[in-house]
Amino acid sequence: MRLHSHLRIDFETHYYPSGFISKLKERDEFPRFTTAEDGGLVLEYGQGVKIPRQRLLAKFTDKQTRLNDMALAGIDMQVLLIPLPGVDKMDSNSAVEICRIANNGIADFCESNSDKFVGFAILPVQAGEEAIEELKRSINDLGLKGAFVHSNTNGRYLDSRDYREILKIACKLRVPVFVHPTIPIFHDNMEKHRLASTFGLQVDLSLSVLRLILDSGLEQNPDLKLIVSHLGSTLPFISNRIDDEFEFAREPETKIGKKPSVYIKRLYVDSATMDCRPLEFAVQYYGSDHIVFGSDYPFWDSSKHVNAVLNSDLNEDQKEDIFFRTASKLLDLD
Repeated sequence: MRLHSHLRIDFETHYYPSGFISKLKERDEFPRFTTAEDGGLVLEYGQGVKIPRQRLLAKFTDKQTRLNDMALAGIDMQVLLIPLPGVDKMDSNSAVEICRIANNGIADFCESNSDKFVGFAILPVQAGEEAIEELKRSINDLGLKGAFVHSNTNGRYLDSRDYREILKIACKLRVPVFVHPTIPIFHDNMEKHRLASTFGLQVDLSLSVLRLILDSGLEQNPDLKLIVSHLGSTLPFISNRIDDEFEFAREPETKIGKKPSVYIKRLYVDSATMDCRPLEFAVQYYGSDHIVFGSDYPFWDSSKHVNAVLNSDLNEDQKEDIFFRTASKLLDLD
């Protein structure tokens, strides 16, 4: 397709294919969808895990509702990602089956409106080689544009072997990998005040990405296009402290050749914030050519995220990078 300047691409939006919903309705174990008294579906992520917006709304499934919301926010294209719960807490066999169904559903949804939607493949990381095969199938056969993973899979992080193999293959396929937070494994002490989702998500994402960096994951894959949601979580804001600790208290297993901040700045991030100030700092830190627009729709109002960019002190060229140019390059849109 031919795209032009001044378009807006939302790189972080979430969609539930009908097949994915059906499989989670069949499950007795967590995660699952259950039916409320009024007939609506409610997500149950895990025992005792409190997640906001647990009801399945039309915005997660209905194309016309989504298109209407895009028009209201001035969004021209969305990248579709499977939201929580994903498959990261499932056994390998279930994860493989459900990922195939989900990716087929995303591809079908995008095919009928290819000028409005592109999709990323959710992967069964815990399934090892089958995750690699699903990535290849999704890119080569389904036409999806990248890989989507959560920050941990059954307690394993981005530096684990299964994740590292996926990152390596993504480099060979020349597609980006989007990393989204999930509920931390040890979240019991975060459930008071519902901190597991309010704060724990960002802790888990920061931990996982930093483990990958310190374990030479980016150094060994210099061509990796790794997109970290939510402005890179906490990492850009505490990178000076990370560098300082690296200089005077590094462990023997930490063998990267440069300061951690050098690798943090290689990341791509999305702009998911409703506040101009952290966005302006992120542009100063990463450069606008490493930031894509993201709104976390439909969990959040896309218009508020658009306004955070428009009302910022960024210049027009930087805003154009965020809204369109960086995403266009990552998605290889012509």
